Amino acid sequence: MSTADNASEGFRLHTGNVAQTGLHYLSAGKGEPVVLLHGWGGFKEMWWGTMQALSPSYRVIAFDWPGHGSSGPLEAGLPVLDALADLALASFAALGLRGVTLVGHSLGGNVAVRVALARPDLVARLALIDAVVDPGHLPATSWLLAHPSIGERALRFGRLISWPLSRLGSRIPHDHGGGFLRSLARRQSRMALVEASVLFAFLAALREGSLADRLSEIAQPTLVLVGERDPLIRPHQARDLARQIPHAQLCLVKRAYHCPMDEQPAAFNRALIDFLSASL
Repeated sequence: MSTADNASEGFRLHTGNVAQTGLHYLSAGKGEPVVLLHGWGGFKEMWWGTMQALSPSYRVIAFDWPGHGSSGPLEAGLPVLDALADLALASFAALGLRGVTLVGHSLGGNVAVRVALARPDLVARLALIDAVVDPGHLPATSWLLAHPSIGERALRFGRLISWPLSRLGSRIPHDHGGGFLRSLARRQSRMALVEASVLFAFLAALREGSLADRLSEIAQPTLVLVGERDPLIRPHQARDLARQIPHAQLCLVKRAYHCPMDEQPAAFNRALIDFLSASL
């Protein structure tokens, strides 16, 4: 395990690899564990500001999914979403994590629900961030990228035309302070490193991965948080999601799109910390 410092803030991040699962991760702080699961095409460093905000009071861990960031690919032929849930649980065991607050963004929210339903003894609280729990909420245009005939080609074409934005994003630091364009460019630069076949497989799995009929089974206190301007998961859909989960509360982050932790980090971190404090 290695350590990275942000001297200006006294913030120390540790990098590691779970040998049993091959998942690479960042960790910071001590105390009750908070685990952060990124979404489709994401990366563990997108939680940089969240980890900085939580680490004084919590042990915070952010994973890279297989084929993303520093983690190796997922074994071929596995059902993607269930396999990710299994990897998360195996990583919890390897790292000795119990009483976890599980924070899942987008596709990561779908996986977080699977983990919470499978092991309520391990997951104490759940935070769903612009979560794709019911993929039927996604706009029809999203499914062009999951179409079996044109999906991978569309993803490669999108990568080609977004190359200038990706190049700009590679120069943006993790602690960039928020904003739409900077966060979009930074994410695009990282997504450009993920194989198109991986992006296609994850998105195709998500298309078939609805958990809409299991929401009433979620027993954990749950935060449903959505960006006010999210074009993928609309605020009214997040409101419906919160209504279907027994112990859920809704939070709308103003001027945020699909990645509020990166676009409006101060407001996002405040909402998450308030949830963690209130649900003890």
